[in-house]
Amino acid sequence: MHGRLFHNLLFVFILILSLPSCKDTNRELEEIRQQLAAHEQEILALKAAVERINQDISSLRSVLCEMQAGNYVSSATESVRDETVIGYTLSFNDGRGVFLRTDTQL
Repeated sequence: MHGRLFHNLLFVFILILSLPSCKDTNRELEEIRQQLAAHEQEILALKAAVERINQDISSLRSVLCEMQAGNYVSSATESVRDETVIGYTLSFNDGRGVFLRTDTQL
């Protein structure tokens, strides 16, 4: 009987000692969740930047193909958003056009 009482008291003592560590663990878990949310936002921003960079590469590739085909730029038109120039539409002598973005915000 004394052995069982000793085991029960030892179990309660261990539980009491572990309570503060649970608070620390919860705090650490919350910090990890916050870091994860911040990383998720950074990843979304990077994905958007990669998409815009790919669009820019595609536009430049189109200009290069037109030039290699012997075409030339016949006109350039500014594209404006909120009173800010965001790019130019290049029109080629064959009637095709390409938009080149100039804004620096990714």
